[in-house]
Amino acid sequence: MSSKEDKGMKAVVYYRTRPSEAEASARALLAQKEAVRELFENYEFRLIREFTEREGEVKGRPAFRAAIRAAAAHTTPGLLDVAFIIPSCAGIGSGEAFTEPRLRGDYRPFCWTLSAVLDPGLVEIALPGAPAALSLYADFRWNEPDTRFYLCNAGTGPITEVVVVTDSADSTEPFDNPCRDGEPPGSGINVGHWDVVQPGRCVLIDVLGLARVDSHYRYRVTFTTAAGLRQTMSACEGGMDSENRWVAFTEERAAGVRCSTD
Repeated sequence: MSSKEDKGMKAVVYYRTRPSEAEASARALLAQKEAVRELFENYEFRLIREFTEREGEVKGRPAFRAAIRAAAAHTTPGLLDVAFIIPSCAGIGSGEAFTEPRLRGDYRPFCWTLSAVLDPGLVEIALPGAPAALSLYADFRWNEPDTRFYLCNAGTGPITEVVVVTDSADSTEPFDNPCRDGEPPGSGINVGHWDVVQPGRCVLIDVLGLARVDSHYRYRVTFTTAAGLRQTMSACEGGMDSENRWVAFTEERAAGVRCSTD
């Protein structure tokens, strides 16, 4: 009989750091480990080896190649029983996004790539470019697989008790209908909470990978103003890119909100 330790797919984890940027590197490693922890909580994996790349110090990604060799060494012939886990492909600090180096040989392990946000705090957002006091900003980068979306407070006072509901739809039509029971229409609802967003600051509210670009997303924010008024506003993204990073949040009325992607 197999022991509890023998259950689950074997896993080799490949972490990345950037020693030349110590603070960004520490945050990136923490985010990667947290993503792996959540993965292991939801799926049966058995960690057998982990490797850490020190980007910017040595060319050729020796840790990646060593990790691949380790995965191959622990694979049972004829079975797909080892997962090669990459917590994130995003760039660390000023570094480039991860791209898999070319390897000799036919072996390719079962690869599980996660989407850990390595350092959302490093993004520099020029708030004077915001079209409204409360705006949506898309941090779109050509060399990275994910686009980060931020709620930006470009106003003069803080907003508190902030609740953001993210709602997706395959087209804009579902967003034309009135909201019912306080929830937006569509599917894929996620909720985020923040105690306060200070003026001149932004908070990360969503990360969209390449697999999700065919849908439209509305971000519906409810908050309390500095004057104590409770408000609800909405903004919609659809096809935001490097030339179209900003969208203004507008007041949501009983008749619903037209979610335009023009």
